[in-house]
Amino acid sequence: MLGHAATDKMQEPYRARLIPEFAAVRQLATTHNAVALISGSGSTMLAIAHDAADAYAIAAVARQQWPQWQVRAVQPDAAGVTSTVAAQAVAE
Repeated sequence: MLGHAATDKMQEPYRARLIPEFAAVRQLATTHNAVALISGSGSTMLAIAHDAADAYAIAAVARQQWPQWQVRAVQPDAAGVTSTVAAQAVAE
């Protein structure tokens, strides 16, 4: 279902031409039951995998195939963003 929801028929075809490796990344993701996307204007690609094992497998292959890239396998944080406000001293 995610694959259908993440399909961008409007912008991705144009952006993909600017990223020669995108087809290979998409194939790598598909091999590991994941979806590959171009993020934003195309400066970042991401793969969304079903589980951590597939995510780490994709990252390992990507690091080996494209050593000049910054590749990270991350997991979503169920708590979301949190913020802490420190008490500040009040000048008298």
